[in-house]
Amino acid sequence: MSLASKVRIDYFFDVLSPYAWIGFEALSRYQTVWNVDVRWRPFFLFGVLKKAENVGQLLQAPCKAQYMFAELPSLSAYYGIPLNAPPDPHEAIIKKGSISALRFLTILNEEKVDMVVPAAREMWLRRWSRNEDIHLGEHMLQISRKIGIPFKEADDMVARIAHPDTKARLTETGNEAIESGAFGAPWINVHTTDGKMHSFWGSDRFHIIAHLIGEKFPGHMRDKAPKYD
Repeated sequence: MSLASKVRIDYFFDVLSPYAWIGFEALSRYQTVWNVDVRWRPFFLFGVLKKAENVGQLLQAPCKAQYMFAELPSLSAYYGIPLNAPPDPHEAIIKKGSISALRFLTILNEEKVDMVVPAAREMWLRRWSRNEDIHLGEHMLQISRKIGIPFKEADDMVARIAHPDTKARLTETGNEAIESGAFGAPWINVHTTDGKMHSFWGSDRFHIIAHLIGEKFPGHMRDKAPKYD
């Protein structure tokens, strides 16, 4: 079946967001049973929040942060994802951030697209499960080694993380999301076969997406979860 006859789903994400990880794993499972073409689109969440004038940051609102950290164990159990919040969220999320990781994913998306999913998953595992960093080039080399990217290729890509072209491409992805209405992550654009685009925010909209595209909503699909280590 040609891609033209498939629904296309653009999944915009930042590996700093635990909810983006949940949606990423859910959609990775759903694409095995839905007739869809999924495109993984890393974007810089804080840049999107700023441009969307949505900078009332989660960690600056104690009630929101408390709710998120209380909710994560339930989501972890439901989806079978080993979510563990970092001991110092402000240090991990605000100070260290994910910009290098997102630029690395941007390069992978153009040159080794089959490595985007394992690389992003390993980044989430490091940041939101094992309390390991993802903000330096050396971390990208460690991730590359873990998922099987040859050192020379990985080293070349890491050397281009700060290149203006890489920065520009990541910015373009964020702008594309913003133009479609994005104000947070994950942001999901569903392109249906009638030529229309439907946008969704959050990891808990897949039952609505399933209804939209005429597919059965399969729930958590924990039996399709990868082996996390």
